[in-house]
Amino acid sequence: MPVSAEAAVMKKNKAPSRCGKIFEIIDRAVFEMEKEYNTKTTLNQSIYQIE
Repeated sequence: MPVSAEAAVMKKNKAPSRCGKIFEIIDRAVFEMEKEYNTKTTLNQSIYQIE
C-alpha cells in the first residue's frame, strides 16, 4: 500500500531524522514545481485571453 509523502512526513518523528529530511525535500520540490506550473498555466491563459 503506497504511503503519501504527507503521511510519511507526519510519521517522520518515529522515523530516522534523515528519512524525514528526504521527505521534506521531496515535498518542497513538489510544491515548487506545482507553483511554477500554476504560474505558467495562468500566464498562458492570460495571453490566450488577450489574443
